[in-house]
Amino acid sequence: MFEVCKCGGDLVNNTYRGTLSSYAYVLMCIHTCQRRTPPILPVLQEMEPRTFHKKVEGVMCSYHDDVEHLKGFGYENKDTVAHLLMYFFDYWAWRHDYSNAVMTVRTSGPVTKSSKDWTRRVGNERHLICIEDPFQTSHDLGRVVDHMTIKCASPLRPMHHASCFRMSQSP
Repeated sequence: MFEVCKCGGDLVNNTYRGTLSSYAYVLMCIHTCQRRTPPILPVLQEMEPRTFHKKVEGVMCSYHDDVEHLKGFGYENKDTVAHLLMYFFDYWAWRHDYSNAVMTVRTSGPVTKSSKDWTRRVGNERHLICIEDPFQTSHDLGRVVDHMTIKCASPLRPMHHASCFRMSQSP
């Protein structure tokens, strides 16, 4: 518990000190909502027809941007906000494969660290947690996370597990 208190103020939104940015957390939320059953948010790059096409810095960007067609998407999911929050923490604490997987919002299928060559440290880029920037896909938003950050966050797992259990028992 001392480690959590000592590190607590630096665990969120301080990339200079090895923690994730608020942008990375937003992408983690989107990723989690895309993977619920049924999904709450769509993977726009996989929806047909792709209605937006533009070449940006030599890369063809295309996705479904028909807003009218997206109305009502996610209504089938009846999870409460509390359940979604519990799922978010459960997914990132226990289910995500940090050793091999890259978090992406561009595809519903898995993306591996090896497919992006994010398996080794290069300078200060560590690739312990890999979060693909959907607008600059070679950019790993999690590259700033270091071993000290992970050490500070590790005591949170048992506390998360206990709080999820308590939340699941509440009416």
